[in-house]
Amino acid sequence: MTRKRIQFIASVLISIFFLYLAFRNVPLRDLWEALSGVRYLWVVPFIGITLVSMYFRTIRWKYLLEPVVQAPSYRFFPPLIICFALNGMLPGRAGEFARAYLVARDHRVKFSSSLATVFVERIADGIGLLALFIAILAFVPINEEIQEQWGKWVIDANMLRAASHQLLIVCVVLLGGTILMLWRPFRRLVQAVIDRTPLAPRGLKDALNRFIDAFAQGLLSLRSPRIIFWVIVHTATVWLTVGWSLLIMSYGFPGMEMSFMQGMATSIIICVAILIPAAPGYWGLYEVGCILALVVLGVVDHGPEGRAMALSYSLVAHFFQICATVVPGLWFMWRRRMGLRELTRAEETQAS
Repeated sequence: MTRKRIQFIASVLISIFFLYLAFRNVPLRDLWEALSGVRYLWVVPFIGITLVSMYFRTIRWKYLLEPVVQAPSYRFFPPLIICFALNGMLPGRAGEFARAYLVARDHRVKFSSSLATVFVERIADGIGLLALFIAILAFVPINEEIQEQWGKWVIDANMLRAASHQLLIVCVVLLGGTILMLWRPFRRLVQAVIDRTPLAPRGLKDALNRFIDAFAQGLLSLRSPRIIFWVIVHTATVWLTVGWSLLIMSYGFPGMEMSFMQGMATSIIICVAILIPAAPGYWGLYEVGCILALVVLGVVDHGPEGRAMALSYSLVAHFFQICATVVPGLWFMWRRRMGLRELTRAEETQAS
């Protein structure tokens, strides 16, 4: 059995486990009633706002790519949508490699330079997300008495606060390490360590050293205060629109009252939940994160009916959020006459 197949089976088992946790203690009759009462017309603006947030992501990525590629932002929208489509269909966040590969192929730049911009973008997402969450916790009341039991884990308000601070520290450390790669003496030190590594083949050492130089080229945007400013602005805009989309979706659920701040906090808790490697589309993790957020934030009751509404909301929002990227992503792939096999083969080639 290949390593890739083992990873896929493990990710599916993780999703099955978390889906079990999500559906546990939710009466199927209550779940069906909640799904039957949804006003699905609100799906239309929900998908529209989701696509708007994707375009803000594209503009942010365009700024990060400026030192490597000079092109208008709309040129990067198809690779970004294809990325999210693949993340919804394939395990291991394969879409991140695919969009770096597409930009490298279309604009004739080094893959490692393109991949570096994706890496920086994800760090910006993490820092922006967690900084917003810490700020939002000052304005959104959290039920201090509720303790959510998820398998062996007991999650309460204090744990959420502690986890957000710890993850923010991790993101800041990653950013610091990334910035150090821009400093030539540090890069030379890393490359010297690689050169002196015993038993490693000369070809592998040379390839790693070339990758480090090209990766550093993709980080040049971090030297520009103008680019950093616009990355911060668009990171905030991305997550504000994501939170807004979840608020809009809540209007489709009779009896659910969600504020904008609660929508923001819900989106952030979901994003932290889906950091765990799982099956394509993050099924199970998304639902557990969403239910936890809605219960702890007081959007729904802690009882069976409230949990049924939270689960139905998570299933509907998750399904149409994936549709909002998978459908246009497949269309862009069809327009470019690209198949999943080509992109997965490219990912394997670049990873090796």
